[in-house]
Amino acid sequence: MIKRCGIDTSILARLATGASEDGFKRGMVSPLNGRPVFEALAAERGCGLLDRRIAGDYRRAELITLTLDRRMASLLDVQAL
Repeated sequence: MIKRCGIDTSILARLATGASEDGFKRGMVSPLNGRPVFEALAAERGCGLLDRRIAGDYRRAELITLTLDRRMASLLDVQAL
């Protein structure tokens, strides 16, 4: 059985910038909820990474995110107050 572990922000930063080791490139290491994290990192417009991660976590929990930020409100399942 493959052992699963969490990764810290320094590893995530290496994944995001492409400064990763071969193991990263082969998909041996990835953030929890991998694809949404990489999509958030690749986004060039709109709200920031943390807002995208917060909204994604609530969406996976089948909740709507409420916000006062108009850029964050443009995300899926996010509602402006």
